[in-house]
Amino acid sequence: AAISAVAPLVLVTGADGTKGVILPTLATAGVGAMLVIANLTAGVLKVYPGSGDQVLPVADNTAYTMAASTTSILFSADGIKWVGLEGAVIAA
Repeated sequence: AAISAVAPLVLVTGADGTKGVILPTLATAGVGAMLVIANLTAGVLKVYPGSGDQVLPVADNTAYTMAASTTSILFSADGIKWVGLEGAVIAA
């Protein structure tokens, strides 16, 4: 099951390798849009682009897998693809 990202910050607390987040379409988000996804769990999380979109470097319409306890920051660079980075969540 996947939820749609409708806010610029998505906190995920139930990832287990079978759940995911669907990014807004780039046509809706617009150039320069930013989205932060925090995977706060010990499980991996699938992140899907909107239909027809791409998250570099994976292919169009293909999910990428976020590691457990990481945060992805994604930008709509040109209205055609998402680009971003993934880093560890701050730990105590």
